[in-house]
Amino acid sequence: MGDKLSPNTLRNSALTPEEKLCIALSVFASWSHQQIIGDVNLISQVSCKFYETSGFPCVFGALDCTHIPIVSPGGSNAELFRNRKGFFPLNVQTLSDPDSHIRNIVARWPGSVHDSTIFEHSSLRAKFEAGVIPPKYHLVGDNGYGCSTYLLTQFLNPRTQSERNLFKLLLRAGSLYLCGILFNLSIDPTIRRIQGSAEDHKILAFADDICLLADSPAELQAQLNKVSEDLKRISLSLNLRKSFAFHLECNTPVGTRDSDFFLDNERLQTIQEFDSHKFLRVPVGYNPVSDLNDLSEIAELGIRLATSLLAPWQCIDALKCFFYPTMQFAMRTAQYEKKHFDAIDNAIRKEIKKTLYLPVTASNKFIY
Repeated sequence: MGDKLSPNTLRNSALTPEEKLCIALSVFASWSHQQIIGDVNLISQVSCKFYETSGFPCVFGALDCTHIPIVSPGGSNAELFRNRKGFFPLNVQTLSDPDSHIRNIVARWPGSVHDSTIFEHSSLRAKFEAGVIPPKYHLVGDNGYGCSTYLLTQFLNPRTQSERNLFKLLLRAGSLYLCGILFNLSIDPTIRRIQGSAEDHKILAFADDICLLADSPAELQAQLNKVSEDLKRISLSLNLRKSFAFHLECNTPVGTRDSDFFLDNERLQTIQEFDSHKFLRVPVGYNPVSDLNDLSEIAELGIRLATSLLAPWQCIDALKCFFYPTMQFAMRTAQYEKKHFDAIDNAIRKEIKKTLYLPVTASNKFIY
């Protein structure tokens, strides 16, 4: 049958026999010729754009899941929504094209469900299995998914030149303003290597920003070296002008230290006390938040944060980052009596208990 369906033309983008057969079967199944042709044409356009920008052929989209925080739904099924990081989200699957547009979305699964389970039960996978999407096209995803003929995942430890070439294609697709999903595919092995089996966070990543966390200057320098080596292997490099180091010593005297950290033999800029660097538009550093000396302003800020529409974990983080630091100067200089700070603490504590769904009689030690 292949010979009979082969195109009698040398023009580019002619349909293959397999594509013609799949389209015919889809038309017979749906009785919608225009819709099927339109779908195949869109897939072809997306694939061509992926190839033009990254050199990766026959890619229909980049697949990944993200956790969208929600308020605990309560009831007997509430724990189904708690993810491994301890908060309540929906695990949302998205399919992105080269322009970072979402082409397909599934937003009905609780946070405890694995990414691969969502894909296994999605209509997108069903279209591949039924041949609605021509077999020559495929998706790219991270190692949270199983590799198949229509879903390609990366090599965790590329050894051969062919495997390294695949990494570079994924990288090029992610670095040329495509979607953050492809960039994350490329750096995922580095994140796993730095984090290892540690219980505490050793690395944070958001889009194309990376934050390394360490317990000592030596550990941080070792992490910098590992990240730099891994990224060079896939043709990436860190921007020295946008890289900052921050060393906070918790032993007496508590404060920042002007330690030396190097990236490719170049010294990183260091953040000192009262200095800050904006990470995702938020000041990061030691004492980056302005001190408030008026108790009414301090109390009003705390109440506004505690009663806001933020998710519970976001609310607690906001209090820790923006409320408590504002009181440190007034406390250090003993501008007010202890009873005044106790009054603020009592007011905030009630709201925190509400945020954490704790009874009024819950132990204060538990909150702290």
